[in-house]
Amino acid sequence: MNSLDLDHKLNISTLSLPNQDYQTVTNLSLAYNYLLKIPDFLNNFTYLSKLNLSHNELHDIELLLTTNNNVKLEKLNLSFNHIRTLPNNLAYLRCLHTIDLSFNYLVELPDDFGLIEQLKILNLNENFLQILPKTFPLLKNLEYLNLSSNQFQSLDLIKNFQQLKFFSMNSNPLKIFPILLNTCSNLEELALSNIHLYQFDTIQIDYFDRLQHLKQLDLSKNQLTNSFFSKSIQPMNSLEELYLQFNYLTDLSSSLLSMKCLYVLDLQSNRFTNIPKCFNSSLKILNLSKNQIELQTNECIYLKDLIQLNLSFNQIKQIPLEFLQCSYLEYLNLSSNPFESFPQILCQLRSLNQLIIQLSNYSSLLTIDNFKKYFSRTLNNLDLAGNHLHTDLRELTCLKSLNYLNLNSNHLFELHQDFRLLTCLKVLKLNHNRFTLVPFWLYQMSNDQQQKYIGKINLYFSNKSNS
Repeated sequence: MNSLDLDHKLNISTLSLPNQDYQTVTNLSLAYNYLLKIPDFLNNFTYLSKLNLSHNELHDIELLLTTNNNVKLEKLNLSFNHIRTLPNNLAYLRCLHTIDLSFNYLVELPDDFGLIEQLKILNLNENFLQILPKTFPLLKNLEYLNLSSNQFQSLDLIKNFQQLKFFSMNSNPLKIFPILLNTCSNLEELALSNIHLYQFDTIQIDYFDRLQHLKQLDLSKNQLTNSFFSKSIQPMNSLEELYLQFNYLTDLSSSLLSMKCLYVLDLQSNRFTNIPKCFNSSLKILNLSKNQIELQTNECIYLKDLIQLNLSFNQIKQIPLEFLQCSYLEYLNLSSNPFESFPQILCQLRSLNQLIIQLSNYSSLLTIDNFKKYFSRTLNNLDLAGNHLHTDLRELTCLKSLNYLNLNSNHLFELHQDFRLLTCLKVLKLNHNRFTLVPFWLYQMSNDQQQKYIGKINLYFSNKSNS
């Protein structure tokens, strides 16, 4: 026996194992047990290297330091408890390299916390910390550090962590920006969401250019405007993912959009009225949801290399013919745009396998010939919820590869019987329509032993079938 999982046990205090079994357990999980204190029987496990005590009601972990397993313990999960303080001699866990203390009530860390010399992964997300202990810079082996959702106003001790690869300080009420953060020169992922970055006049996009290994940067929810990028010359050529959602941007500098390795760009919930002028062939995933874009003919060229595109919640009324340049597109979300009819041109995107057009105004689809010609063997996921569809949707019965279909919240009274021929269909959602009876072909699909069954059906019948 190497691992023992005792999650969700009703009476964990009655645990009884033969002595030899205690000594062979190296991984122990006691999660979700409503524990109020460290159980006494933990003393019996003398070779533990991994201990999970998450999702309990622990208030302190003093007893943990008196057990026999503390010398060898390497991974400790104490997340989702009620812990307010940590014992002063926590550093006695000399082999500890991973500790998760997220979602607790910590207001401070013990003075000797920095003496946990082997610590590599530290998660303190969702606590009430305001300062770090003076010994914190001694944690030179840290590779992962999450300080998000605390009460830090400054983080001046975060400097010269040469092993640090991931650092997050989202959602802290910073008054002083940790300017020496750029001395952590090997950072690869940096999350600075919701720290009121706009208030630090000396910090602009060129500051992050000094982090030469940075691959992922999150600057979302910071009230940033175009001026934040004004000093951009040729920043962050190693950057692969850039998250700028929920800001006040209307445009991006050309140098930013020409970053050599940029693969993911998230601009959701900004103030764009046009597609950013990007000629970067490495960009594959673009999110422009919740802007004011109308999609002009000459803008489609900037989308031609994308694999995933989200243009939901914009002002697009029709799709230009030039959109067919998006020949690599596999995922497309056009929900909540003011389409008066289903955009037929989309059927010519032969690479498309996931299409989402929710919450628009169209009431019918294309002819069955259009679907059969282009989509019959490629489309796997189709989401048409929240529209005004009211026909029997025979057009969809030729989509032989379809495995997910969402038709919730339309005006459907019936569905064509050929739906039973969609043998790949696993999920079908029909909630909030106007059915008075379950379509009979559903029973045929579930009773035919030769077919692959629908795995999940959501069906809600309106009481007002004729309303």
